[in-house]
Amino acid sequence: MGKLIVPRHTADLDYIIPALKIYYDSKDWVDNATYKDKLVASLINSGKESERNSDETHYTKCSEISRYFGFLERAEPGKASSDVKITESGISFYEAYVNGDISAIQEIIIEALETVVFGRNNEGCGSDVDCEAPNVVVVASLLLDGITNKEAAYILSEFIKDTNLSEILLSVKYNRLYGDKLKEPTVTSDIKFIPFFKRIGFMEDANGGLTVVKQDVIKKFRKRLEALPLTNTVDSDGLHEEEEEEEANTEVIYQNRQIIYYGAPGTGKSKTIKDVTEIAERDNRVFRTTFHPDSDYSTFVGAYKPTMKTVADKYKAVAGKDEEITYTFVPQAFLQAYVEAWKTKEKVYLIIEEINRGNCAQIFGDLFQLLDRGDDGRSEYPINADSDIANYVAKELEESTLEIPDEVRTGNKLIIPGNLYIWATMNTSDQSLFPIDSAFKRRWAWKYLPIEDAEKNWKIVVNGQRYDWYKFLKAINTEVFNLTHSEDKELGYFFAKAENGIINAETLVNKVYFYLWNDVFKDYDYESQKAFRNPQKNKPIAFRDFFKTGHELDEVMAEQVLLNLELNKPEENAE
Repeated sequence: MGKLIVPRHTADLDYIIPALKIYYDSKDWVDNATYKDKLVASLINSGKESERNSDETHYTKCSEISRYFGFLERAEPGKASSDVKITESGISFYEAYVNGDISAIQEIIIEALETVVFGRNNEGCGSDVDCEAPNVVVVASLLLDGITNKEAAYILSEFIKDTNLSEILLSVKYNRLYGDKLKEPTVTSDIKFIPFFKRIGFMEDANGGLTVVKQDVIKKFRKRLEALPLTNTVDSDGLHEEEEEEEANTEVIYQNRQIIYYGAPGTGKSKTIKDVTEIAERDNRVFRTTFHPDSDYSTFVGAYKPTMKTVADKYKAVAGKDEEITYTFVPQAFLQAYVEAWKTKEKVYLIIEEINRGNCAQIFGDLFQLLDRGDDGRSEYPINADSDIANYVAKELEESTLEIPDEVRTGNKLIIPGNLYIWATMNTSDQSLFPIDSAFKRRWAWKYLPIEDAEKNWKIVVNGQRYDWYKFLKAINTEVFNLTHSEDKELGYFFAKAENGIINAETLVNKVYFYLWNDVFKDYDYESQKAFRNPQKNKPIAFRDFFKTGHELDEVMAEQVLLNLELNKPEENAE
């Protein structure tokens, strides 16, 4: 593994631009001594420095970023003492900056990301690897919806080990969800091209200490951003490029391949899984199913089903029709994910939504035995496949070039491979629907998602006033817990969906209040709760009280619930 070096000196435009101006004014080769003298005079004249810096390399460092992005070139590449000249892109960048033309600057940076070699042989930094570091960071920021400096350093450190970018980003997402699990990066987290990007209007700060690509840049250049080369030695058609088969990643990102995410409704269980599996989803390596009371083995694994088959031309006259009904084995979510996992080395995900709404013993059947996994992630106890499943698996795997055990390739035995992850969600409020027995529970890791502020800054708009959504949740959940002595019926942040950050009266009443009234408060007497109380009539608010004649909402009554919860200080008038 080589060493990746990124710009680590100044990203201060008060140094970068005066240094670039010297070469711009000359338009010819400039020797180092002349450059340093002119830069000293410029910096002292501008008040940036009061006297000449005793460290003469300080002035060379001022041009590091410009050399890195190809704005300057050396007469003798690789020789630090050789003369330097501004390039055409350097001229364009300097003029765009002086003129305040942010759009032109963004275009120039995109062109640099597409054409400049940032790894081996870059004039700004002497790396001996082929990683296009700025491109990797920009692409990672797009896929992660922002990136911290530490995450950028970790991603680059892992990328130069020939680790698949998808796997690296998965580690970052896992770390965000479950704590500080990232290994210490070998690349400095003081990556100067990140603040440089922010200062020239290409990236910007976002919540949570993240740096994101600016929205106007994404809007104008999305396709070009997605096509950025990540290394300078392979042809890349962007984020969807086919990479060479890599050696198995020895770092176990998720120790448990079977996880049930559980918590109150709206805590973001499905969203958590979606965020983590986003890259695999794009590559068609995610298979989803939802359990319900009628789910069974055939709807989870597969079964013969009637399908239409075209009648051969020579039989159409006899049959008197162009199509006829035939029965074909149709694989379902489990078998689709199972086959895909054996056909690739990448992680494959089987997602089961609402796992406790189905009878797990009935649905899994003998697959239950496969859930015991060894250290390599494979099932420790194979099961015999029936002939229908065996024939389907054998047909799907017969052309695979991967090393697959013969008993699996022929379909005779079913063995879950180590790269198949089975994750599920469970609302604790529905746990009585189909109890999950303890033997089944033991074969899963359980991840609790508490009710937390997702920091979306959502607002409730009702009766012309704005109320903070999370403050409402805290107040109403206190009421729910005081009544039920359980968190199961409480509301999570994503219980309702905001439109442009607003939860309107329609959603508040017909989704939120209806759930609270129907599933929680209706079973308790008037004196036990204060949310659904009509202060004028000194009696509970009936659900019909939220409506005027016909279907029109009574927003005054809808707001009364918020006032009853003592959220009686609207933040501002709604527009």
